Amino acid sequence: LLLTAKPLARPLRRPLARIPLSHSSVFSQHMRRPLSASAGRERGEARSNLPRESFRLSSENAQIRLLFDGDCPLCVREVDMLKRRSDERGGTIDFVDIASEAYSPEENQNIDFETAMEGIHGILPDGRVVQGIEVFKRAYDAVGLGWVYAFTQISPLRSLAEAAYSVW
Repeated sequence: LLLTAKPLARPLRRPLARIPLSHSSVFSQHMRRPLSASAGRERGEARSNLPRESFRLSSENAQIRLLFDGDCPLCVREVDMLKRRSDERGGTIDFVDIASEAYSPEENQNIDFETAMEGIHGILPDGRVVQGIEVFKRAYDAVGLGWVYAFTQISPLRSLAEAAYSVW
């Protein structure tokens, strides 16, 4: 007995059934490592192979581009709150849904879907990529809630926050 499947109308960007790596108990080893300041990068900053001069946020007021998983109900809930506050301040955050069919790594410092799913990423106006707690800190600061993540300025507390996020 030979079974055949109908061809898909369009290629899939990701598997049909997926568990976001950041929401599972099994994820890549590098997410278990705390981010460190090294090689001229500030804490939470990731590498990008694109020239910073070519990157632009969608709004003059935007302080960060936040890449989020639009298929994650908890993520969308937090993004909705941040969007409301960002809009009240003239668009201080540029939101990009990585689960959207329109998502383009080329427009987002070459951060592909799989990399973005390893943990939250943000892109600063100068093109630097930040990740982890640094993204939350900058996003909340952009909407007037910087006090929420102010504790992360204390190194041991930041390490605890990074560890807690990594198991999320």
